[in-house]
Amino acid sequence: MPGRSDFFRSAAEQGHPFAQVSLGRMYAAGRGVLRDDKIAVGWYRKAAKTGFALAQYHLGYMYKTGSGVVQYDVMAAWWYRKAAEQDMPEAQNDLGAMYLKGEGVPQDERLAAEWFRKAADQGLAIAQNSLGGMYLDGRGVPQDDKLAVEWYRKAALQGNAYAQHNLGSLYILGRGVEKSHAQAAEWYRKAAEQGDMRAQELLDQMNDQGVTSRL
Repeated sequence: MPGRSDFFRSAAEQGHPFAQVSLGRMYAAGRGVLRDDKIAVGWYRKAAKTGFALAQYHLGYMYKTGSGVVQYDVMAAWWYRKAAEQDMPEAQNDLGAMYLKGEGVPQDERLAAEWFRKAADQGLAIAQNSLGGMYLDGRGVPQDDKLAVEWYRKAALQGNAYAQHNLGSLYILGRGVEKSHAQAAEWYRKAAEQGDMRAQELLDQMNDQGVTSRL
């Protein structure tokens, strides 16, 4: 009986971009086929050349990580941009990160913030957390603690552990919000429950100091 790889291969060979990406992902993960990043790249490339954003994003990732191709940030950014310009939030976020670090593109904090915002406006938690950090530090945007809190909270409510930790720290410091150890402990706890070691250490410190017992 034909397996999923046979189904996707048949459709991929007929030129269906979604099937090509699906088959590429199977090769990249070794699901139902022997893992082979080079074959995965080949299928992603076929779909990417048709303008399929998901394929362009995956191809960018392969160049960023050097999986199946020679690691090349310039090509990673080029493919991320192709997908980002089609409003794919994951690509917008990753392109923003490349502008922030100056990887494959000239470092530009303003452009980094713009791409983070595009992804954040679409509800991508990791981008919301990144945009919160940009406002907190005044990188690429005017420094604004309240906007930092707003974006961290949006991401934290979606379960992003980094944002939960960051929001907890702002409650400790009283930046953009009224200082509250109770709120800080709540957000640290949420992050710690997801394995955030920094949040766990800070929560332990609060326990050692008897802060949480007084809440």
